[in-house]
Amino acid sequence: MDMKFVMQYPLVAWEGIKLFGGIPSLPKLRVKNVEKTETVMRINMQYWSSHYKSWLDCHIWIDLENEEIIWQSTDDWLFNKEYKGSGIIEVVVFTLPVTIPLLPILLGINGCYRFAEKSRGISRHSHALLKTLKGQLDPETEEILIRAMKNMWERDVYFSQQVSFEEAKALLGQCHLRDLRITGHINEECHYYRQLHWFDESEIHVGFADIANGELRQDVKVLGSFFEGEEAKALFECYKTKEVVDWDERRRQRKEARESGGLPVHEPKD
Repeated sequence: MDMKFVMQYPLVAWEGIKLFGGIPSLPKLRVKNVEKTETVMRINMQYWSSHYKSWLDCHIWIDLENEEIIWQSTDDWLFNKEYKGSGIIEVVVFTLPVTIPLLPILLGINGCYRFAEKSRGISRHSHALLKTLKGQLDPETEEILIRAMKNMWERDVYFSQQVSFEEAKALLGQCHLRDLRITGHINEECHYYRQLHWFDESEIHVGFADIANGELRQDVKVLGSFFEGEEAKALFECYKTKEVVDWDERRRQRKEARESGGLPVHEPKD
C-alpha cells in the first residue's frame, strides 16, 4: 500500500465523517474590512490555507436591495456550495471502513443539524461562518449578513422540494423558457447542443435541461425533482413564453463589437 496514502488516510477519514454527519468545517477567517455602496456590500476576509501555509483572500458580496448573496462574486465554499466533482465519491468509498460502524451516530448528528437549521432559519454552514466571524463584524453588517443568510436558506428549502410530474408541468407552464442553442462542430461527439432554462415570474431559475445531438444528457431538473424519458420530453413543451438564443450568433456579435470598439453585447441571464 502507498505509504503516502496511509499517512493521509486520517485526514480522508475525517472528511468522510464530516460528509456523513453533515458537519460544517471552515478554516480560520479574519475580516480585513467591509466596503459598502448604496446597492452592494462586500466583506473582505482572509482564510488560513493549510496547503499554502499562508493567508489568502476571500469575499462575501451582498445585494443590499434584495438582501441576497451575490454568488457570481462570492467565494461559494464559505457556504459549502462549491462544485465538488467526482472526488466526493472517492471520499465516500475510501472511508466506508470508518464511517459504516459510526453511521448511526453520524446520522444522529446530521439530524440534529437539520433540526437546528429549521429553528435558526439559516444553514449549518452559515451558522458556522457566523461563529467563525464572531466579534469581527459591526452589528449593522452582521445583521445584513444574517438576513442574507436567511433568504438563502429559504431559497434552498424551496429549490430542494420534491414535485410530481403534474406539478412540474403546471409550474413550468407558467414560466419563461430560455432555449440556448449551439450548432456546428462542437467536438467529436457533439454537433448540436442546447440548454433549456425555465424562469418563473420572479425570474427565479426553477428548471434545467441539457441536450446534445437531440438526446437528453441528464434528467430534466425541476426544483428538487428529476424527470427522464417520456416525462422529460413532455416537459420540453411546457412554458408560458419562450425565447431562442443562438450562441453562435451572439459570439459573432460580441466579436464584431470588440473589433469595432463598441460596447459588449448584453449577456442574457443563464
